[in-house]
Amino acid sequence: MPTPPSRKLLVALDGSEQAMAAVEYVAAVFPRKDIQIDLFHISEQLSDLFEDMEANPLYKTKTNRLRQWINDQQHQTHAYLKTARDSLLTAGFPEEQVTMRIQPKKLGVVRDIQKASYDEYSAVVVGRTGLSRLKDMFLKNVAFQLVGKLNHLPVVVVGGQPQKRKLCVAFDGSPGSQRGVSWVSHLVGGSGCKVALLSLVSQKGRFWIDDEEYFLESPGEEDLAKCREKVGPCLQAASETLINGGLAPENVSYQIEVADSERAPSIVQWATDNDCDTIVVGRRGLVSFLDAFFVGRISDKVLNLADELAVWVI
Repeated sequence: MPTPPSRKLLVALDGSEQAMAAVEYVAAVFPRKDIQIDLFHISEQLSDLFEDMEANPLYKTKTNRLRQWINDQQHQTHAYLKTARDSLLTAGFPEEQVTMRIQPKKLGVVRDIQKASYDEYSAVVVGRTGLSRLKDMFLKNVAFQLVGKLNHLPVVVVGGQPQKRKLCVAFDGSPGSQRGVSWVSHLVGGSGCKVALLSLVSQKGRFWIDDEEYFLESPGEEDLAKCREKVGPCLQAASETLINGGLAPENVSYQIEVADSERAPSIVQWATDNDCDTIVVGRRGLVSFLDAFFVGRISDKVLNLADELAVWVI
């Protein structure tokens, strides 16, 4: 699918601190020019609850307090969204590029966000955890569900407070991974971010280019040179895509590494060791060497490993 001509982010907010951290991440990573940011909140239909209670004589005497509570909740929601918007304006985003939108819950939080995402957005940004951390421990939270349901555009899941502006893009040379690079170029081109392309070779000397699998006798220096010879042109082409998209040449690099353990932990560890606080991975064929952890879509395990990082799923 071609990337959209405009940059438009849907930032889903639930009132939590982690969602506000996602706003701060947007302010740190994304460019100020030619981008639309919609701060989106799904509200509970509290007015319906109020009407039901008002009709019941047993609760009629309590409706004034309930009405005040509903007003307080609405005020807090507006104040929260205004704080988020002010944060973006202070970071330099023009007023006309940042909007606030509150929508009553209709189909459920996840499905309402999913439906809204089809309005020509380039990506959906969401905090990794919601208001109830206990609930997130036992139930699949909104961020994880969105990763599973939104297949038509990137989902940016923000954990912790990542603001270093350095992205690690897992890359295997496939058409899917090339598309992922195009998305990164489209979304952060002109931002001043640094992007490191990472290709991995397993300890058994296994690596991939597109859909073709290669084996080396051992991942020694001579064999790694053969790997670089095959993968290098793909990485070079991906680097040029990023540069043509507006990233400075000195901010784009690529690396081929031997995975010391399972590949998902290796990517997270490499990103952490190299000061990257954003990891870009893909669905299905995009990162084919993670098939053990990606079955059609990214697994909860990968997100759990990167709990203090931002993870883009493309």
